[in-house]
Amino acid sequence: TTYNPAGDFPFNTTIYVKIKPYNGTGSASGCSEQSFTTQIAPPSCTNLTSPANGATNVAVTTALTWAAASGSPTGYRLDVGTSSGGTQILNNFDVGNVTTYNPAGDFPFGATIYVKIKPYNGTGSASGCSEESFTTQSLPSCTSLTNPANGATNIAVTSALTWAAATGNPTGYRLDVGTSSGGTNILNNFDVGNVTTYDPPGDFPNNASIYVKIKPYNAAGSASGCTEESFSTQICIPNLVV
Repeated sequence: TTYNPAGDFPFNTTIYVKIKPYNGTGSASGCSEQSFTTQIAPPSCTNLTSPANGATNVAVTTALTWAAASGSPTGYRLDVGTSSGGTQILNNFDVGNVTTYNPAGDFPFGATIYVKIKPYNGTGSASGCSEESFTTQSLPSCTSLTNPANGATNIAVTSALTWAAATGNPTGYRLDVGTSSGGTNILNNFDVGNVTTYDPPGDFPNNASIYVKIKPYNAAGSASGCTEESFSTQICIPNLVV
């Protein structure tokens, strides 16, 4: 009184059945046809729309957005990591039936982020979904004075400050300049823009140690842990009057 046909019934299909009992005399006659409808198919896979697969310089605060899957999904599960197949950020995380999600916390700077989106419904999950990836923006590196050099002495009080261009795509530099270590009495977090030289207004004081910290920045933020440098200005010799 039970039989399981070979293979599965097709998804989301009406199946028609007629059962005909028989014995040595013959088969029952006039048996009615019956029917039932099978479950819907698992949903199809989908793809990231933002950030796009292969995108670079992506903000670390970005949210993940994808196209709605076909096949009547009732939710999506995400694997997100910093290595291919990794789940360090999200592990089979059920975000519900939405098409955007912003993971808690920021993505790491300068990292490749791997994402797999797995739509599901009451039947099951999409199978064979591809992993996608994007690369986050990097903080710029620190840089150093080139003129005056760190530790230089007898520097003219009219000197401009010059430094090497930082790596990491800086979009500008901020300067702290003072007459004491950590001081900012000459320049306080002053944004000079995306240049590699700046002449502070006025002259440096004579016979003084000048302390300089250069902080490159871009849209991701500022370089961290940049070292303070210093140089000493020339001594003022007054005119000799005879």
